[in-house]
Amino acid sequence: MPVAHLDGARELRKRVGDVASDGGSLTVVGGGLSGIETATELAESHPALRVRLLTGAEPGAALSTRAREHLRRVFDRLGVDVRTGAAVAEVRPDAVVLAGGETVASDLTAWATGFSAPQLAADAGIATDQSGRVLVDGTHRSVSHQDVYAVGDSALGRTPRGDVLRMSCATGLPTAQYVADAVAARLAGHEPRKLRFRYFIQCISLGRRDGLIQLVDADDHPHPTVLTGRAAARTKESVVRSALWTTRHPGPYGLR
Repeated sequence: MPVAHLDGARELRKRVGDVASDGGSLTVVGGGLSGIETATELAESHPALRVRLLTGAEPGAALSTRAREHLRRVFDRLGVDVRTGAAVAEVRPDAVVLAGGETVASDLTAWATGFSAPQLAADAGIATDQSGRVLVDGTHRSVSHQDVYAVGDSALGRTPRGDVLRMSCATGLPTAQYVADAVAARLAGHEPRKLRFRYFIQCISLGRRDGLIQLVDADDHPHPTVLTGRAAARTKESVVRSALWTTRHPGPYGLR
């Protein structure tokens, strides 16, 4: 079951209860933030479920040392079996097959290896990267089609230091507001300033009663400072609810 779209998440929620009631196993493939959140959420809400996390690198590899230490404590507390260096080659109805040929039994598998953009831009002949994200300049205008702009998860934007902007509401909302201003400026005959943008935190939920807030610099690199526990869980919940409200009421976000 993929967790990157609503239908997959709903199907996972529908099936995981039956697997848990039988004392079955769930394998989460992918050690990024989505994989971490999926594994911990389901392990907490279904204690009888045997949860395994398969990942190539250490979970949360881009986080600070303190953050990764907290993740390991949470995995231990919730009984999540973490296997690193595990590349999945095939998913079967009752197992996953690793690249080396090992078969790992799995009653249900959640796929959380990352996101890709819709193929609309690539199919239209607009220059994109391998994930389908539109290649853009400093004003988020397509490098191949000057009358096309892209924002959020559909754009391969970069920080001033050249780092790729991550797929997140923290990227999507500000870039959408910026592009609206950039288009308006060009329509008025002015050249818009390049996007000035910075990150502040990364928010990770670890079930309903724990979380992790990682402070980051402007380019999304982690600081040593982290917030954990219930306060972090509440912060993440507030961020998610705020993002949802903003997408349903887009006008107020752009007010100055």
